Amino acid sequence: MSESRRMLAEMSAPLFAELGPDATEESDGARIDELGLPLLLVPEREGGFGGDWLDALTVFRLAGYHALGIDLPALIVARAWLASDGCLRHAWSIRPPVNPRRTLGLAALGLGGIVALFGLGGMAIDALDLPKVDISMITDLATAGPVSFALWIVLVAWFAAGFGEELLYRGFLMDRLMRLRGMRGAKWPAAIIQAAIFGLAHLYQGLGGVLVTATVGLFLAWLRIANRGNLWACILAHAAVDTLMLSLAYSESLGWLS
Repeated sequence: MSESRRMLAEMSAPLFAELGPDATEESDGARIDELGLPLLLVPEREGGFGGDWLDALTVFRLAGYHALGIDLPALIVARAWLASDGCLRHAWSIRPPVNPRRTLGLAALGLGGIVALFGLGGMAIDALDLPKVDISMITDLATAGPVSFALWIVLVAWFAAGFGEELLYRGFLMDRLMRLRGMRGAKWPAAIIQAAIFGLAHLYQGLGGVLVTATVGLFLAWLRIANRGNLWACILAHAAVDTLMLSLAYSESLGWLS
């Protein structure tokens, strides 16, 4: 690791550890901005940090390890592409679907598919003797009480994960990747790259969690492609899965499933 990259890690890690999963863009974004991290991949001549992809991967790893509540990896990549052409409207395709019935059907398929992937992923993790996926950091917070549970459903499951992650990963990031020179219009290479970054953002779940989440990210990319680029099936499926998982965790904490 280069000296500058080591300094970047030493500067970022304590802040990420302090902020953790409770960090929000509204309350903590300014502290992230002070370090220049959202502009990490923007050239210095354009007012950015001037880092490279190895610098970015270092920050991605640390953000995932400390379960940073702000989706910094997606923010860094988004700022880099905004610096190049600033075109967002084609990426965030949440216009009303042409065929609502098809969209709802794909969302239901997405919900079932993701649940199946979690089950198969758990079996694969056991077979490979990898550490089990650990989401206790999230479930402990979400099941602290009825108010906490309700807030997590609305703010995290639907707003942050359903809308936020789908707009950033399957929306903006996939669109930007498909506009790169040499990858123009290449849907599946873009899908694979965004899935890998999506998985790394969940490093706090352990290696097994990264692999399972990356697989889910690839499946959601397929869902976007199957819905002709519209994101509503992805948004509904993602939010529904998180709502289901949090509801099961809360029910278990109350002893309803014992």
